[in-house]
Amino acid sequence: MESNDSDKDSVPSCVDLFYYWRRCSSSINQFRFYYIYGTFRDCSEHMTSFRKCMSYKTTKSEETKQQLLESQAKIKEDAKKLIGNSNPVWKLREKPPADWNRYNNDEFSKSS
Repeated sequence: MESNDSDKDSVPSCVDLFYYWRRCSSSINQFRFYYIYGTFRDCSEHMTSFRKCMSYKTTKSEETKQQLLESQAKIKEDAKKLIGNSNPVWKLREKPPADWNRYNNDEFSKSS
């Protein structure tokens, strides 16, 4: 088995990075993100990773590789921040509202 250090330094596939960007920027994903968080998701970091990957594949520059790995680390960090961070839609109540049975009165019983 390989160690975790080698996983940190491995360059992901450019095809995978393009797929992640495309999935991030899809209309379904954007509408879902807007519904949960109230804003559209910024997918520019995914495109930056893809471009850095393509640049690294052609130049094999260590500097570009480091920039790519930093970009990937930022994406993972941002994803961790989003987990379980959606705003609750409903407020938790300890007791039911005072008028919870306002429609359960004699008027509705008589009309049946």
